[in-house]
Amino acid sequence: MVKVMIASNSLRESAQNQIVSVAPANTETSGAVPQKTRPAGGIVPGAAGWKLPGFGPEARVLTTIGEVPARLLRRNDQIVTPSGQPCEIEWIDRVGLDEGFLKTVPGAAPVLVRTGTFGRDLPSRDIWMSRMQTIVMGARLDEMQSAEELGEEAPWEGGSLAYTMFHCGRPVLARVEGLWCRVDEVSARKGRRAV
Repeated sequence: MVKVMIASNSLRESAQNQIVSVAPANTETSGAVPQKTRPAGGIVPGAAGWKLPGFGPEARVLTTIGEVPARLLRRNDQIVTPSGQPCEIEWIDRVGLDEGFLKTVPGAAPVLVRTGTFGRDLPSRDIWMSRMQTIVMGARLDEMQSAEELGEEAPWEGGSLAYTMFHCGRPVLARVEGLWCRVDEVSARKGRRAV
């Protein structure tokens, strides 16, 4: 059985669409195991269906009280933006994926961005994150890349996984292990610039 635990209604529909694109709708009731095939071009199976960003549970986010693991962030916490101004978390969600789902949809598995990928101590330690998480770089914070492009495929051995996603009511950048990352992907896709 494939289980996806989604806490907010806004993500339920997206996750259901991802499951349908990977497994037949009757998989849970029939007990059939969906076939995994590698599409042309060598893309990780299921990667095209996984569209959610997020941080692994131990990724530390800079807040006004210091660095806090993503799994401990709460609504109303204040993150620090590049301007130094705090921004209150208005919405937070944790998307839990069990081992069965991660095997069925390997594109949902996290990528590992290793310490020093961007030079000395950037990130400050290894970070597990969704391959769809956007990392912002450059002196003017105007260069963006997905974690999939920068991270490495490493086996996730932590069993089930919970991604943390949050936003502040407007597009902002959050400091995660020393890297600036977008935390409002929906607004970013609509062309709004993060501050």
